[in-house]
Amino acid sequence: MAKPPKIISEEEATAFAAAYLETGGNGGQAMKRINPDLTPASARTRACLLLKNPEVKAAVSRLRQQFISTNILNLEQSLEILSNIARGIPAGGFPPSGAERIAAIKQIGIYKGWENKEDRPKQSVELGTLIARIRQARGTILEAEILPPPALAPPRADDGDAGE
Repeated sequence: MAKPPKIISEEEATAFAAAYLETGGNGGQAMKRINPDLTPASARTRACLLLKNPEVKAAVSRLRQQFISTNILNLEQSLEILSNIARGIPAGGFPPSGAERIAAIKQIGIYKGWENKEDRPKQSVELGTLIARIRQARGTILEAEILPPPALAPPRADDGDAGE
């Protein structure tokens, strides 16, 4: 019959839980981090016993939840970031490209469940059209700057000016 889990201090439980989470849930490696003198087999055995301990279970759960709450965006935060990208608000000093803005709008649509075109806000369609027009205008401007102006053709004799 297995021994009942030993009662340990909250500090010990937290130290093991932190090492356990840092090693991706590998109890043997976590135990070796805390006590490097243990053999791999002893480390695994002790880790197995510790993982049955209520204090350790609570510490693992608490640290995992703490990590999630501080490091993973919730839906509202994600939508705020995507909305800023869609609006063209610069992040890190650089404004988002048109493609990034359109991709952000599409992602917002997925989050919001805009399945049908009728469900989508008109602004996203208008924004996409506007971005396409801006790109088209930029391309025209760039072509005008790169290509030499077309040569003027001499007037033709049948233009109606010849008889004057």
